[in-house]
Amino acid sequence: MPADRLHALVLDTAAIQTAPTADVVAVLAHASALTSAAAARLAVVSIPAPSPIPDAGKVYTVAEAAGRLQVSRDAIYRRAGELGAVRVGRALRIPEAGIRAYLARRAGR
Repeated sequence: MPADRLHALVLDTAAIQTAPTADVVAVLAHASALTSAAAARLAVVSIPAPSPIPDAGKVYTVAEAAGRLQVSRDAIYRRAGELGAVRVGRALRIPEAGIRAYLARRAGR
């Protein structure tokens, strides 16, 4: 198959529907060779390891956070956003850093 015909079929995917069978076979052969070459190229690329997740420190339950702040559990739920609370499934967890930041903001008032 001439290179210009192959190029035209690669660029116009709708044309593959009406192309002769021999042309479709040639496109598949070239696509397969290109896929293999690309995979081989990527196999030698050094992919950096993902960054480690930063240590969040201690994480408290609602009851533990309420005890630390000497407030009710309802108060913790009301202030969840201010405390940096996160959901773990259905449970709410409050990071120690969030409690410290909250206390620092309150002390600055």
